[in-house]
Amino acid sequence: MAFIGAASFHDAHFLRQLWTSVEFAGFPRRHHGQLSFCASNAVGDAVMLYAAVLGPAWDRVLGTKGATP
Repeated sequence: MAFIGAASFHDAHFLRQLWTSVEFAGFPRRHHGQLSFCASNAVGDAVMLYAAVLGPAWDRVLGTKGATP
């Protein structure tokens, strides 16, 4: 869930650290242009995908760019 928090609040440094950890400990497998992690499951995959497409929540909270509901 740290992925979602870091992505939501645009903490790029922490998010980069999390991805580095996953790249090291998740046993990544690249096959036919696709990436999967051997030490993952459906919930973990869904969380990482959601974090990858999630926008900064602080923009909405503060009413700055991208604040349209």
